Amino acid sequence: MRPTAPAAALAALLFAAAAARAETLRVPEQYATIQAAVDAAQPGDVVEVGSGIYPGQVSLSGRTGITIRGRGGPILQPGPGEAGFSVSDSGGIAIEGFAIEGGDRGVDASISVLLLSRLTVSGTTDAGIALDECDGSVVTRCRVEGAGSHGILDSDSDGLVVERCVVEGSAGDAIRLSPGSPGTDGARVERNRITGGVVGVRSVGIGSLIARNRIREVSDIAIDVVDGSASANTVVESNRVATQGAVGISLVAHLGAVRGNRLAACAIFCIGDAIDVEGNRISAGAVFGIYVDGPAATVASNRLRDAQVFGIRVFDDGPEIRGNAVAGSGGEGISVYANDAVLHRNRVAGAASFGIILDGTGATVTGNRARGSGQADLADTQSQGVNTYEGNRFGTVSFNTPL
Repeated sequence: MRPTAPAAALAALLFAAAAARAETLRVPEQYATIQAAVDAAQPGDVVEVGSGIYPGQVSLSGRTGITIRGRGGPILQPGPGEAGFSVSDSGGIAIEGFAIEGGDRGVDASISVLLLSRLTVSGTTDAGIALDECDGSVVTRCRVEGAGSHGILDSDSDGLVVERCVVEGSAGDAIRLSPGSPGTDGARVERNRITGGVVGVRSVGIGSLIARNRIREVSDIAIDVVDGSASANTVVESNRVATQGAVGISLVAHLGAVRGNRLAACAIFCIGDAIDVEGNRISAGAVFGIYVDGPAATVASNRLRDAQVFGIRVFDDGPEIRGNAVAGSGGEGISVYANDAVLHRNRVAGAASFGIILDGTGATVTGNRARGSGQADLADTQSQGVNTYEGNRFGTVSFNTPL
């Protein structure tokens, strides 16, 4: 169960209350500066900012239920060391429809509940958008370009939503959630488009969802879930990844899942207990296909072709490996270094060395097919009778195989 519902419900109530009581304060018609209008605003008011260039920083502290809305594309230009919007100890703050150019950060917020929508942040010396303990906040339809460090940076904001944003050309990570801090629990990072940066999405947090993002041209890992038990129950689902890095998706987490992703020329790497790797597609050119290390893993219905070193490699006891299709691996197709493994209805074609390697006891191997392997279609390090075989079709078989 995610710990996000109370924070999300609070955010919804605050924003709804603000809308119900709204008075409109207009800049520059009624107030010469955005800061003057914000200082005069009461809970529920809307500060409406017309087109133009507005130098300096806008600050809110200890405020509740204020909407700051751009009309006609107003541009904020904070100075060195300033943020476009600086928000602290506030709730129900909505900021939407601004371009923020330069400065230290576009938005710098702490211990607040915010809705950030339709912001364009460019040329910051530090992070584009930075949040710290902003539980239940939403960042939606924003664009961050050329951030001097990370595009969107969070520290410990439980229930954070980052959706439908575009992040391009960050010097650090595009979206970075809590590495080095307790974790952004229950985050939802969904339908974002990321180009460039070191890591596309780097995340620590329990019960998070990273889904339907499009990530390309990062220099290291497209999606990197780190810190083991601090990232338990994280799901990485239906993302599209194109990068020349060795690893496209890395999941180091207990009870995690990597499902339905499409990767071009990059791999899936997982460490943790009871990880589910299912329904992924990896196209030609990856250094390796899928690597899983941890007990009780499920590796199912994945499709891989032309991995350079190996297709699927699984370590630790009790894995279930079923319905995978591996073609043209530069080394082995499927290798299992585990006891009590279940291999069912896998297909391997054209592996340069072994089609399927089994190194362990107590395995059940049923309905698999392997053909065209460079050495043997099946290689079992044990003697015949140690593992159970039924209904398989292997062209060549080797028992007591030294590896």
